[in-house]
Amino acid sequence: MANHERAGIAQQMSRMAFDLPEFPSFQKMLDLGGGPGIFGIAMVKRHPSMKGVIFDRKAVVSVA
Repeated sequence: MANHERAGIAQQMSRMAFDLPEFPSFQKMLDLGGGPGIFGIAMVKRHPSMKGVIFDRKAVVSVA
């Protein structure tokens, strides 16, 4: 899953969010079921001040 996200899909998704007119007003982001967190990290990197939380089950977090 992480390799798939790193292969460009996370960057595409974060670009789509960045293009939303509301994106500059975002303050927080919750990546629920975030696995390795690559989607959440990509989104937060595009925003100058947004804070993010990546949340998943304990068993997944230890592997991710």
